[in-house]
Amino acid sequence: MQNAKLVDKNISSKCIAKSELDRLLSVSGKLSKDARATNDLRVNDSTSEDISVLAMSSLPEHFLWRIEQLTEVSVLKDLQATHLIALQPHTQIHFYQKGDVVMTEGDRLSPQLYTLIQGTLRLTRIGTSGKETLLRTLLPNEIFAAPALFGDAIAPATVTATIESQVLTIERAALLQQIRQTPELAFRILEIYNQRLQQMHQTIHGLVSESAIVRLANLLQRHANKSGTVRVVQGEQLNLKLSHYQIARSIGISYEECVRLLSQIKAIVFYQRGGKIIIIDRETLDAIAAGTIDLKTLVQNREARS
Repeated sequence: MQNAKLVDKNISSKCIAKSELDRLLSVSGKLSKDARATNDLRVNDSTSEDISVLAMSSLPEHFLWRIEQLTEVSVLKDLQATHLIALQPHTQIHFYQKGDVVMTEGDRLSPQLYTLIQGTLRLTRIGTSGKETLLRTLLPNEIFAAPALFGDAIAPATVTATIESQVLTIERAALLQQIRQTPELAFRILEIYNQRLQQMHQTIHGLVSESAIVRLANLLQRHANKSGTVRVVQGEQLNLKLSHYQIARSIGISYEECVRLLSQIKAIVFYQRGGKIIIIDRETLDAIAAGTIDLKTLVQNREARS
C-alpha cells in the first residue's frame, strides 16, 4: 500500500497482547484452559454472551474504537464480540489523503482483506492504448482487492482515494481462523464477490450492445441506488459527486461526448459544475435505462414542446 498513514495515538499501532486477551476472556473462569493456550475463542452458547460483555467492558477505549470499526465491515456484522476481539490484533487502519494511491495495478499485495470504512476510492485500469478506464467507485463498507484474499495476490486495478479515506485491513490467516469457526462468513464474502462479477458482466454487456445514452442512464441509476439521494427543489440529488471525466471513463465514451449527452438530457438530469447531479425526471431516466425511449425521441419531443 502506498502513501498510507497508519493510525497513531495508541490506536492502530497497538494490539491487545495475548496475555491481556487471555485475561479478558478468562474472567470468572469461563474460558477453558485449552482455549487460552491456543488463543481459540470458541466458547459454548451458555457462556459466550457473558464473556463478550465482560471482555468488552474491560477493553481500553482505543481498542474498543478499533473493534467498533470491525463491526462496520458488512461481512463481519453478525460476529460475536469474542470473535471481533480475536481479530483486533490482526487489523490495521490506514489513512489516505485525496489523490493518495492505495495500490497500483500489478502490485504484489499482502494477504489481507481490504475494506473501505470511510471516504471514497476510485478503481481504474490502463488499457494497451494508454487509455484509463474507471471500473467503479467504492463507497464505505465495501471490500476490494479480492486477489489478496483468494487469488494470485496481484492488484487487478489501481485504487486511488478521491477524498480523505480510511481502509481497514485484516490478515488473511486470522480471517480464515474465524471462517473455520463461523463458516457463514465465507458465504458472505463469496456473495459479495459474486455480485461484483454479475455487475462486471452487465458492464461488459452494456459496452458491447447498448448505446451510450442507455449506459449513462444505467450509471446514474446505479449510483442513485447505491450511494443514495437527497430530496431537493429540482428533484433527487445524488449523494456522490461525479465529474464528466469519471462518467466518461465509466461508460467508455469521450469527455466531449459525455458533455454533449448530459446537455441533451438536461430536462431529465441536471449536471452542475463540480459533479453535483440532480435527477429531475426519474421516470424518464428509468425509461432510457430500460431502452423503452431513445435519445432521438426525447429530442423530438422537446423540440415539439418548444
